[in-house]
Amino acid sequence: MSKKKPISKIIYVFAALLSIWATILIFQRLFLNDMDYYNPYNNELVFPLFICLFYISLCMWLIPKMKNKIFRNFIFIVSPLLLISYAFFDIADSNKIEFGTTWTASDVFIELVYSKTYFIPLLLIGMSLNFIVNLWYYNSKAK
Repeated sequence: MSKKKPISKIIYVFAALLSIWATILIFQRLFLNDMDYYNPYNNELVFPLFICLFYISLCMWLIPKMKNKIFRNFIFIVSPLLLISYAFFDIADSNKIEFGTTWTASDVFIELVYSKTYFIPLLLIGMSLNFIVNLWYYNSKAK
């Protein structure tokens, strides 16, 4: 029998970053299209990008070591949920001045992020794509 080669780490990093980052960029574009004023020099995606890269490097290190199913499900499902939700919140929080100056963090999330019709579909798409990529990487490392 031929032995399967494990997935390349470069391909995993690219696929995992694309699975999360594409949904974040789509949310940003849709959110900014709802506004009257568009700042072409906005840099609100810098911090979420570093968090994404940290999450991906953490997954690269943890996935080959995962034996506990509960921990694996947490990494595969809950972490991307929190990461993508935070990135969406960060985009809305950076542009909240367009909607007024008295927004608390909970108001920003509930009124500017959660109330958007595209929040849940984009969140589910990002989580699903990231789950598939992480499961693919886990299965290639487990063999």
